[in-house]
Amino acid sequence: LFDDVALSAGPHTLTARIGAADSPPVTIDMDPAAPAAVIDLAATPGPVEGDIVLTWTAPGDDADAGTATAYTIRRSLADPTSWTFSHGTDVGAPVPVPAGDPQTWTVSGLDPGTPWFFALTATDDHGQTSTLSNTSSTTPGDTTPPTVALTSPVDGQHLTATFPVTLDAADPSGIARVDLEVDGDVVGFDTVSPFAIDLDTSAFADGDHLLTAVAFDTFDNSASHTLNVVFDNTPPEVSIAPVPDPSQGPVTLLVTTSDNLTPTEQIELRDQD
Repeated sequence: LFDDVALSAGPHTLTARIGAADSPPVTIDMDPAAPAAVIDLAATPGPVEGDIVLTWTAPGDDADAGTATAYTIRRSLADPTSWTFSHGTDVGAPVPVPAGDPQTWTVSGLDPGTPWFFALTATDDHGQTSTLSNTSSTTPGDTTPPTVALTSPVDGQHLTATFPVTLDAADPSGIARVDLEVDGDVVGFDTVSPFAIDLDTSAFADGDHLLTAVAFDTFDNSASHTLNVVFDNTPPEVSIAPVPDPSQGPVTLLVTTSDNLTPTEQIELRDQD
Protein backbone atom coordinates (compact mmCIF):
# COMPACT_ATOMS: atom_id res chain seq x y z
CA LEU A 1 0.00 0.00 0.00
CA PHE A 2 1.45 3.33 -1.07
CA ASP A 3 -0.12 6.29 0.75
CA ASP A 4 2.64 8.88 0.65
CA VAL A 5 3.28 9.30 -3.05
CA ALA A 6 3.49 13.01 -3.89
CA LEU A 7 1.88 13.83 -7.23
CA SER A 8 1.34 17.20 -8.82
CA ALA A 9 -2.09 18.44 -9.79
CA GLY A 10 -3.41 17.06 -13.05
CA PRO A 11 -3.73 13.69 -14.80
CA HIS A 12 -1.23 10.85 -14.12
CA THR A 13 -0.93 7.31 -15.48
CA LEU A 14 0.35 4.85 -12.86
CA THR A 15 1.62 1.29 -13.14
CA ALA A 16 2.96 -1.09 -10.53
CA ARG A 17 6.03 -3.28 -11.28
CA ILE A 18 7.06 -6.50 -9.63
CA GLY A 19 10.25 -7.81 -11.13
CA ALA A 20 9.78 -7.65 -14.86
CA ALA A 21 5.98 -7.68 -14.71
CA ASP A 22 3.94 -4.44 -14.98
CA SER A 23 0.38 -4.03 -13.87
CA PRO A 24 -2.21 -2.58 -16.24
CA PRO A 25 -1.96 1.22 -16.26
CA VAL A 26 -4.33 3.27 -14.11
CA THR A 27 -5.07 6.93 -14.92
CA ILE A 28 -5.87 9.32 -12.10
CA ASP A 29 -6.49 13.06 -12.09
CA MET A 30 -5.04 14.72 -9.01
CA ASP A 31 -7.09 17.57 -7.56
CA PRO A 32 -5.42 18.64 -4.33
CA ALA A 33 -7.73 21.51 -3.41
CA ALA A 34 -11.45 22.22 -3.22
CA PRO A 35 -12.78 25.61 -4.35
CA ALA A 36 -12.17 28.43 -1.92
CA ALA A 37 -15.08 29.64 0.20
CA VAL A 38 -16.83 32.80 -0.99
CA ILE A 39 -16.30 35.55 1.61
CA ASP A 40 -18.00 38.56 -0.02
CA LEU A 41 -21.55 37.37 -0.80
CA ALA A 42 -23.86 40.42 -0.78
CA ALA A 43 -27.67 40.53 -1.07
CA THR A 44 -29.41 43.72 -2.17
CA PRO A 45 -33.04 44.52 -3.10
CA GLY A 46 -33.67 44.15 -6.83
CA PRO A 47 -35.25 46.73 -9.13
CA VAL A 48 -38.31 44.50 -9.63
CA GLU A 49 -40.76 43.78 -6.83
CA GLY A 50 -39.92 40.49 -5.11
CA ASP A 51 -36.34 40.38 -6.44
CA ILE A 52 -33.07 40.08 -4.52
CA VAL A 53 -29.76 40.43 -6.36
CA LEU A 54 -26.80 38.38 -5.10
CA THR A 55 -23.22 39.34 -5.96
CA TRP A 56 -19.88 37.76 -5.05
CA THR A 57 -16.35 37.18 -6.32
CA ALA A 58 -15.97 33.83 -8.06
CA PRO A 59 -13.69 31.25 -6.41
CA GLY A 60 -11.60 28.84 -8.43
CA ASP A 61 -11.65 25.15 -9.12
CA ASP A 62 -8.56 24.70 -6.93
CA ALA A 63 -8.86 27.22 -4.12
CA ASP A 64 -8.60 30.59 -5.93
CA ALA A 65 -7.30 29.26 -9.25
CA GLY A 66 -9.20 28.10 -12.31
CA THR A 67 -12.98 27.96 -12.62
CA ALA A 68 -15.38 26.13 -10.32
CA THR A 69 -17.85 23.70 -11.84
CA ALA A 70 -21.06 24.61 -10.04
CA TYR A 71 -22.64 26.59 -7.22
CA THR A 72 -25.32 25.67 -4.73
CA ILE A 73 -27.21 28.73 -3.45
CA ARG A 74 -29.89 28.44 -0.80
CA ARG A 75 -32.20 30.83 1.03
CA SER A 76 -33.60 30.65 4.53
CA LEU A 77 -35.65 32.70 6.96
CA ALA A 78 -32.87 32.29 9.54
CA ASP A 79 -29.14 32.84 9.32
CA PRO A 80 -27.87 29.50 7.93
CA THR A 81 -24.99 27.52 9.39
CA SER A 82 -23.14 24.63 7.80
CA TRP A 83 -25.52 22.13 9.35
CA THR A 84 -28.74 23.99 8.42
CA PHE A 85 -27.64 25.02 4.91
CA SER A 86 -28.86 21.74 3.41
CA HIS A 87 -32.37 22.46 4.72
CA GLY A 88 -32.60 25.81 2.92
CA THR A 89 -34.43 26.31 -0.35
CA ASP A 90 -32.33 26.00 -3.50
CA VAL A 91 -32.68 29.15 -5.63
CA GLY A 92 -30.69 28.06 -8.66
CA ALA A 93 -27.28 29.40 -9.64
CA PRO A 94 -25.35 30.84 -12.59
CA VAL A 95 -22.58 29.10 -14.50
CA PRO A 96 -19.32 29.85 -12.66
CA VAL A 97 -16.89 32.35 -14.16
CA PRO A 98 -13.09 32.32 -13.74
CA ALA A 99 -11.72 32.92 -10.27
CA GLY A 100 -11.61 36.57 -9.27
CA ASP A 101 -14.35 37.70 -11.68
CA PRO A 102 -17.62 39.20 -10.38
CA GLN A 103 -20.61 36.89 -10.26
CA THR A 104 -24.30 37.87 -10.09
CA TRP A 105 -27.55 35.98 -9.57
CA THR A 106 -31.11 37.32 -9.20
CA VAL A 107 -33.65 35.52 -7.02
CA SER A 108 -37.25 36.37 -7.93
CA GLY A 109 -40.77 35.85 -6.61
CA LEU A 110 -40.08 36.61 -2.95
CA ASP A 111 -42.44 38.28 -0.47
CA PRO A 112 -41.45 41.98 -0.31
CA GLY A 113 -42.23 42.08 3.40
CA THR A 114 -39.90 39.22 4.39
CA PRO A 115 -36.13 39.41 5.02
CA TRP A 116 -34.23 36.45 3.53
CA PHE A 117 -30.79 35.00 4.33
CA PHE A 118 -28.53 33.56 1.61
CA ALA A 119 -25.38 31.44 1.53
CA LEU A 120 -23.61 29.35 -1.12
CA THR A 121 -21.00 26.68 -1.76
CA ALA A 122 -18.87 26.00 -4.84
CA THR A 123 -18.05 22.55 -6.25
CA ASP A 124 -15.18 21.53 -8.55
CA ASP A 125 -15.08 18.95 -11.32
CA HIS A 126 -14.09 16.21 -8.86
CA GLY A 127 -17.03 16.82 -6.58
CA GLN A 128 -15.05 18.63 -3.92
CA THR A 129 -17.12 21.32 -2.24
CA SER A 130 -16.01 24.53 -0.60
CA THR A 131 -16.88 25.41 2.94
CA LEU A 132 -19.96 27.59 3.42
CA SER A 133 -19.75 31.21 2.30
CA ASN A 134 -20.56 34.17 4.48
CA THR A 135 -24.30 34.84 4.83
CA SER A 136 -26.08 37.95 3.61
CA SER A 137 -29.62 39.12 4.21
CA THR A 138 -32.00 41.73 2.81
CA THR A 139 -35.67 42.33 2.03
CA PRO A 140 -36.80 41.93 -1.61
CA GLY A 141 -37.42 44.91 -3.83
CA ASP A 142 -40.81 46.61 -3.45
CA THR A 143 -42.36 48.84 -6.13
CA THR A 144 -45.94 48.81 -4.83
CA PRO A 145 -47.03 52.00 -3.03
CA PRO A 146 -48.44 51.78 0.49
CA THR A 147 -52.08 52.29 1.41
CA VAL A 148 -53.06 55.46 3.26
CA ALA A 149 -56.34 57.01 4.39
CA LEU A 150 -57.23 59.99 6.54
CA THR A 151 -59.62 58.80 9.24
CA SER A 152 -60.26 62.15 10.94
CA PRO A 153 -61.34 64.71 9.83
CA VAL A 154 -63.80 63.72 7.13
CA ASP A 155 -64.23 65.41 3.79
CA GLY A 156 -65.89 68.82 4.09
CA GLN A 157 -65.46 69.08 7.84
CA HIS A 158 -64.98 72.50 9.46
CA LEU A 159 -61.93 72.64 11.72
CA THR A 160 -60.92 75.13 14.38
CA ALA A 161 -58.03 75.66 16.82
CA THR A 162 -55.69 72.64 17.06
CA PHE A 163 -57.23 69.57 15.47
CA PRO A 164 -55.86 66.00 16.02
CA VAL A 165 -55.54 64.52 12.52
CA THR A 166 -55.48 60.70 12.45
CA LEU A 167 -54.78 58.34 9.56
CA ASP A 168 -54.11 54.72 8.66
CA ALA A 169 -51.12 53.63 6.56
CA ALA A 170 -49.79 50.14 5.77
CA ASP A 171 -47.26 48.37 3.54
CA PRO A 172 -45.71 44.85 3.60
CA SER A 173 -42.22 46.35 3.85
CA GLY A 174 -43.25 48.78 6.59
CA ILE A 175 -44.09 52.48 6.76
CA ALA A 176 -41.10 54.80 7.07
CA ARG A 177 -43.14 57.94 7.77
CA VAL A 178 -46.31 59.85 6.97
CA ASP A 179 -46.41 63.55 6.11
CA LEU A 180 -49.33 65.90 6.62
CA GLU A 181 -49.74 68.66 4.04
CA VAL A 182 -51.95 71.72 3.89
CA ASP A 183 -52.35 73.04 0.35
CA GLY A 184 -49.22 71.13 -0.71
CA ASP A 185 -46.94 72.28 2.12
CA VAL A 186 -45.74 69.79 4.76
CA VAL A 187 -46.91 70.88 8.22
CA GLY A 188 -46.12 67.76 10.26
CA PHE A 189 -45.10 64.10 10.16
CA ASP A 190 -45.21 60.90 12.19
CA THR A 191 -43.15 57.71 12.06
CA VAL A 192 -44.91 55.48 14.57
CA SER A 193 -48.31 53.80 14.23
CA PRO A 194 -51.01 54.68 15.17
CA PHE A 195 -50.34 57.81 13.16
CA ALA A 196 -51.60 61.11 14.57
CA ILE A 197 -50.54 64.71 13.91
CA ASP A 198 -51.82 67.84 15.65
CA LEU A 199 -52.79 70.52 13.13
CA ASP A 200 -52.86 74.16 14.25
CA THR A 201 -55.52 75.58 11.96
CA SER A 202 -55.02 79.10 13.36
CA ALA A 203 -51.74 79.30 11.44
CA PHE A 204 -53.74 79.51 8.20
CA ALA A 205 -56.32 81.82 6.76
CA ASP A 206 -59.94 80.96 7.33
CA GLY A 207 -61.57 79.24 4.40
CA ASP A 208 -61.23 76.22 2.14
CA HIS A 209 -58.04 74.14 2.25
CA LEU A 210 -56.70 70.85 0.90
CA LEU A 211 -55.58 68.44 3.62
CA THR A 212 -53.31 65.65 2.35
CA ALA A 213 -51.68 62.66 4.03
CA VAL A 214 -48.66 61.17 2.23
CA ALA A 215 -47.29 57.79 3.33
CA PHE A 216 -43.81 56.47 2.43
CA ASP A 217 -42.77 52.83 2.73
CA THR A 218 -39.22 51.65 3.44
CA PHE A 219 -38.43 51.63 -0.30
CA ASP A 220 -39.62 55.26 -0.63
CA ASN A 221 -42.75 54.33 -2.58
CA SER A 222 -45.50 56.77 -1.68
CA ALA A 223 -49.26 57.21 -1.78
CA SER A 224 -51.55 60.04 -0.71
CA HIS A 225 -55.11 60.80 0.40
CA THR A 226 -56.61 64.30 0.11
CA LEU A 227 -59.68 65.87 1.70
CA ASN A 228 -61.36 69.24 1.33
CA VAL A 229 -61.71 70.95 4.70
CA VAL A 230 -62.61 74.39 6.02
CA PHE A 231 -60.57 76.27 8.63
CA ASP A 232 -62.63 78.65 10.72
CA ASN A 233 -61.11 80.44 13.70
CA THR A 234 -63.28 83.57 13.56
CA PRO A 235 -66.14 83.54 16.10
CA PRO A 236 -69.66 84.30 14.85
CA GLU A 237 -71.30 87.69 15.36
CA VAL A 238 -74.34 87.83 17.63
CA SER A 239 -76.79 90.60 18.63
CA ILE A 240 -80.05 90.96 20.61
CA ALA A 241 -82.72 93.40 19.49
CA PRO A 242 -83.62 96.09 22.12
CA VAL A 243 -86.42 95.20 24.50
CA PRO A 244 -88.93 97.84 25.79
CA ASP A 245 -88.12 98.85 29.36
CA PRO A 246 -89.62 98.21 31.80
CA SER A 247 -90.76 94.80 30.68
CA GLN A 248 -93.87 93.15 31.83
CA GLY A 249 -94.85 89.56 31.34
CA PRO A 250 -93.21 87.19 28.88
CA VAL A 251 -90.61 88.78 26.60
CA THR A 252 -89.70 87.61 23.14
CA LEU A 253 -86.03 88.14 22.36
CA LEU A 254 -84.84 88.50 18.80
CA VAL A 255 -81.29 87.09 18.55
CA THR A 256 -79.38 87.46 15.31
CA THR A 257 -76.18 85.53 14.48
CA SER A 258 -73.95 85.48 11.42
CA ASP A 259 -70.86 83.55 10.33
CA ASN A 260 -69.41 83.57 6.86
CA LEU A 261 -68.10 79.98 7.07
CA THR A 262 -69.71 77.80 9.73
CA PRO A 263 -73.44 77.70 10.49
CA THR A 264 -74.35 78.48 14.10
CA GLU A 265 -75.19 75.28 15.94
CA GLN A 266 -76.19 76.63 19.36
CA ILE A 267 -77.13 79.90 21.09
CA GLU A 268 -76.80 80.30 24.85
CA LEU A 269 -78.69 83.05 26.71
CA ARG A 270 -76.94 84.24 29.88
CA ASP A 271 -78.06 86.58 32.65
CA GLN A 272 -75.20 88.97 33.34
CA ASP A 273 -76.68 90.24 36.68
